[in-house]
Amino acid sequence: MSTSPKGILIPIGGSEDRNSEAMRKARVYRLDFYKQGVLANILKISGLSKPSIEIIPTASSVPREVGQDYTAAFASLGHKVGVLNIKDKEDCLKTTYLKRIREADILMFSGGDQSKITAAFLETEMLDIIRSRYQQEENFIVAGTSAGAMAMSEVMIQGGNSSFGLLKNHIPIGEGLSLSPRLVIDSHFVRRGRYSRLLQALAHSPHKIGVGLSEDTGVCIREGKYFEVVGSEHVTIMQIKGAITLNNFAHLEEDEPIAIGPVEMLSLTRGMRFDFQKGALML
Repeated sequence: MSTSPKGILIPIGGSEDRNSEAMRKARVYRLDFYKQGVLANILKISGLSKPSIEIIPTASSVPREVGQDYTAAFASLGHKVGVLNIKDKEDCLKTTYLKRIREADILMFSGGDQSKITAAFLETEMLDIIRSRYQQEENFIVAGTSAGAMAMSEVMIQGGNSSFGLLKNHIPIGEGLSLSPRLVIDSHFVRRGRYSRLLQALAHSPHKIGVGLSEDTGVCIREGKYFEVVGSEHVTIMQIKGAITLNNFAHLEEDEPIAIGPVEMLSLTRGMRFDFQKGALML
């Protein structure tokens, strides 16, 4: 019988308020960055006055710039961070990087291309360490934004145009890091209209629960069983429910249209909680 993870996962939908000049000019978020924004919430959830934080910009095409961005953002909140420039499996073998992974209180995977994360981390000692610490260490946090959030799934959406999301195989599905095996996560969900991408993922894996994360919004997953919404916008839950369900995915040829349902959809906001083991709201 497996035990519940003692650590915490915080997948974020992307474009979290890092107080950058561009975000200040196009301010759309409703919360005060310093007191209630997603990054501030991560620090609060850790429960530590000076947590050791490592940024992992593996997914990014501009890792140096991303590392600098997060360094400045956390500095604005009074915290220093390290940056682990892990590009491939060879970097995952570096002794200094493995030591820092073992000692960090918070790991944060950046946005970009989630397939870069899995290509580097799958079947490595470094991922084994992360999984082990997540299972065994209270308050150890793995956070990820956009691609970094999507990679936490066991079944991972690799990309694809949502305009063709209900045509079989137009949304590539691959293997994720399996930190949260019950969920399939998509990001930038509402603004980029990614409902059909998540529906195809559910057609592919109907026993999963789909989680669509809006920008500057995430979920704090505890015990591998339930989560609470943090941030300024919405979290969309999608799951196939009903005594009789419809799903023609397994019988289709490539490019054929998917039929699926009934699909229950919930839209949650800050502070709301959801038990994904039971597939139900927590009141």
